[in-house]
Formats: sequence, structure tokens, C-alpha cells
Amino acid sequence: RSSKYTEHYTDTFITFKEIMRTVSNIYHNCVPDKIKNRRNTDQLKQRDTVIIACVIWGIINGYTSQRATYRAVCSVLFPNGDFP
Repeated sequence: RSSKYTEHYTDTFITFKEIMRTVSNIYHNCVPDKIKNRRNTDQLKQRDTVIIACVIWGIINGYTSQRATYRAVCSVLFPNGDFP
């Protein structure tokens, strides 16, 4: 973990909720309808906003790969196995 990014973010869940709120607002206001309403969205495992928020959360916490971020998300944010 990088202390440069985490010194102001001590509570993991509060940080993730803030990121989710920000990403959701930006996504709904800036992403074109053509992308939001693309085909087969009913088959998604996770919404786009959740994936984007998880990647940002991983960067803030100093994870350097998508694999490390995924493992951290599964074990820290969704320990009950709710994240596919």
C-alpha cells in the first residue's frame, strides 16, 4: 500500500462508498447513452460503475496490477463472496 494515497483515507468502506458515489455521478452524466444502453447489459456480472470504482480504489490503495486489485476487492470489500 502506498502511504502517499492512503494517509487521508483510513476507512476502506467509506472511501469505496465515496468513490462509488463520484463514479456513478460522472458515469450517468458523462457516458453516452449508446454505451450505457448497449446490448446484453442484462448479462453483466457487475455494473460498469462498480468495476470502475474498484479499479480507482485499487490505485488509491497502491495495488499495481488488476489481479492484485481483484484479490483485494474480493477479500476486503466483499469478503462474503458477493463479488464474482
